[in-house]
Amino acid sequence: MTRRGWFYVGGFGLLVLCLPLRVLAAEPQAPQGPSAEGYVVKRGDTLWGISRDLFDDPFLWPRIWERNPFIKDPNRIYPGDALALPGKELVPAPEPPRVEPPKPAVPVAKAPEPPSPPPAPAPPPQPVVVPQPPQPPLSEYALACMPVVMDEATLLEGSTGRIVRSDKDQLLISQLDSVFVALAGTQTYSPGDRLVVVRPAQRVVQPLSQKSLGRAMLSLGILEVAEVNGSTLKARVSYTCGAMAIGDLVQTYQLPPYPIGKETEPATRMLEGMIVEPLRGELLLGMYSIVFVDLGASQGTVPGDVFTILRPSAAVIDGSVRSGRVYPMPPERVGQGVAVRIGQQAATVVLTVTAKETATGDMVVLSRQAKP
Repeated sequence: MTRRGWFYVGGFGLLVLCLPLRVLAAEPQAPQGPSAEGYVVKRGDTLWGISRDLFDDPFLWPRIWERNPFIKDPNRIYPGDALALPGKELVPAPEPPRVEPPKPAVPVAKAPEPPSPPPAPAPPPQPVVVPQPPQPPLSEYALACMPVVMDEATLLEGSTGRIVRSDKDQLLISQLDSVFVALAGTQTYSPGDRLVVVRPAQRVVQPLSQKSLGRAMLSLGILEVAEVNGSTLKARVSYTCGAMAIGDLVQTYQLPPYPIGKETEPATRMLEGMIVEPLRGELLLGMYSIVFVDLGASQGTVPGDVFTILRPSAAVIDGSVRSGRVYPMPPERVGQGVAVRIGQQAATVVLTVTAKETATGDMVVLSRQAKP
């Protein structure tokens, strides 16, 4: 074969080899799936695998996800799901028939109703009588801190010991300090028991008769026993009413009796006395001041009794006539107080109402008494 013949044969062969490549290159790169309208998910399919198999590029899976908004999580597709592919649309579902909203009913005019009669006037409010309970300090500690006037012959009765030392050797003892108590009696204590620290104070004297009513016994605070060593106790100060000191007396703690929460009733007996001395020697007294009155258990006073405080008013002299007739004036009401601690000859009273300054010598009259 001549060189020209080989040339033609070789050219024809090259043409035959290149023809399939040209045909393949001319074919469109449309996705190949089992459905011309989309793709039906099979078991084990993922968007990544479907994109790899149909588009030869697994990174095109977001386009399939965008075309199928019913897929909430691209990691969760289920067998039987019909997927729309990019460039291919599923047959749209028919629109639901429109439902016409119901037409509003035409309101029917109603005949006007006759006017209702005016309401009857409300009856006037009846006054409510509120019972008056006693008005002392009601907390346990406030009652425990109240002083009491005691007969001097029995002043030291009930004392079981004395503070002999403080834990830090300080002279004045206050709350949360620890003290040592020397016991003088046969009373026994255990850890957790409570004691009250007391101190004799001033003698209380009736100013008109100059008769001694007793001596005030002050309550200074409450101790809680921590350790017991024979006749010596170590105790912690759990509450203070005043500064304690070495030598103060100690007694078994007992809450003073008081009718807490009980009502009072109008007094059925006549009982009059006077303020003989304030606790701290004040000249002018106000609300919550503590005073002593010369009405004790011997006169029938009990805790919770309410006293009205009166002050005599100066008489008026009629100067229009020569006779100069004198007209006595009723006493002035200046306050009210409640008895909280009762001694034999005197009572400790807390002022609960003050219209003006109260002072020693003002008269007290029993107005309400505690119910038994």
